Amino acid sequence: MPSILKQLNDELGFEPTFRLMAGWGGASLYVPDKHDDNHLLAIVIGVRAARILVEKFGGRSIRLPNPIRRVVIEVNTVKMLASGVSPMDAAPIVGISYDRVMQIANEYGLAGQAETKRADGVAGCVVLSQCETGAGVPGGKAAHGPADPRKTPSSRTRPVSYRPTKREAR
Repeated sequence: MPSILKQLNDELGFEPTFRLMAGWGGASLYVPDKHDDNHLLAIVIGVRAARILVEKFGGRSIRLPNPIRRVVIEVNTVKMLASGVSPMDAAPIVGISYDRVMQIANEYGLAGQAETKRADGVAGCVVLSQCETGAGVPGGKAAHGPADPRKTPSSRTRPVSYRPTKREAR
């Protein structure tokens, strides 16, 4: 649990902290200097919790993490690893580092299953029908990731309907 969440949970209690995260998770929250029973914070988390929040953090902005995003990433990573996707291939698809994928694999007991082999025998590729056997690929190496590059998030791939500009066409 991030330290700010622990601190808020210790000071305010679970329910107000949960309500803060539901309302402002993933954003910065400015806590006013003075308490007002009609302020949005008091309405959302309760008057008692709002008073405590103003006492402890009044006049400052606090950055609240987004735990929901973290849970979604972990669930997607576990599903991918359990279905045979290697950590090296899962990391860019889910949008986290290889090391974080391995931490998740260790947490859920998937570390042994996570290290799969590519079609050419080298560790680190998906062993599914998506991998090529190397036929028709220069150098005979197997391709990484999904067969359809439009399904992989990348700054280099363009949508199918992409039309080059005049400058690019030259």
